[in-house]
Amino acid sequence: MEDSGDLLVLDTRDIPDQAVAKTFRGIEKLGQDQYDSYVTQRLIERTTPVSDTIPKNRLALFSRPPTRTPSKVTQMVASLKSDCALFSRLYIACQTRDGDLENFFKHENHANPPALSQLGKLRLGTKADLTDCLEKLCTSEGEPSTVDVIILDGAAIVNMLRPVGAKTFQDYATLVFLPYIKAQLAKSNRVDIIWDVYRQDSLKITTREKRGKGVRRRVTTVNSIPGNWQEFLRIDDNKTERFNFWHIKWWKIFRPRRK
Repeated sequence: MEDSGDLLVLDTRDIPDQAVAKTFRGIEKLGQDQYDSYVTQRLIERTTPVSDTIPKNRLALFSRPPTRTPSKVTQMVASLKSDCALFSRLYIACQTRDGDLENFFKHENHANPPALSQLGKLRLGTKADLTDCLEKLCTSEGEPSTVDVIILDGAAIVNMLRPVGAKTFQDYATLVFLPYIKAQLAKSNRVDIIWDVYRQDSLKITTREKRGKGVRRRVTTVNSIPGNWQEFLRIDDNKTERFNFWHIKWWKIFRPRRK
């Protein structure tokens, strides 16, 4: 048994959303507080009629899916409707006060500059557009047969290597991840793996949020791999635990021996 404060499913080791865990831990106190409030307001102080409806609690539960983020099209339509209503009111007010329409349309009507933001979030460019510019500055050469050092992007490797034939995280490390590292080590004298660090104040968090949400699952030796691999990789905590898990496996086998 593990010693942690997380709320998790015993068989799959899935960890629900923090909102569900908060509901689970505080639902008894919430019900007691609302009951005391009902008795005080309606029966003791009589400030509220008994016939008044009781407000409904919409709590995050296991069976209730999390609130979905509106799609990009829905947000754009809502923004256009808001702009249309705003312009119509301002245009009428400008004509009533004999305002200058040339200056009227010079002012920005967005909270954030549209050139830098998109629907309130930082506007991102397309990295593939830089490929043509970089190719003109580089000369293409064949891959050397042997090299001294190979530097690998750990996050890119895990996204590239699918868990084919692996049922648990231990199987993935033994059958997929470590054989790939051994193959790279056979072509070089040294292999370095760089793992990502997922900071909440990073500019890349916007890109990660656009990929959607997934299921949080504890990464241990005996835990089964989720059926949707890409959905599992969308959670930052999943990737952090997974990197630590495979780093330990890799270090035990490939750590440098002291002479």
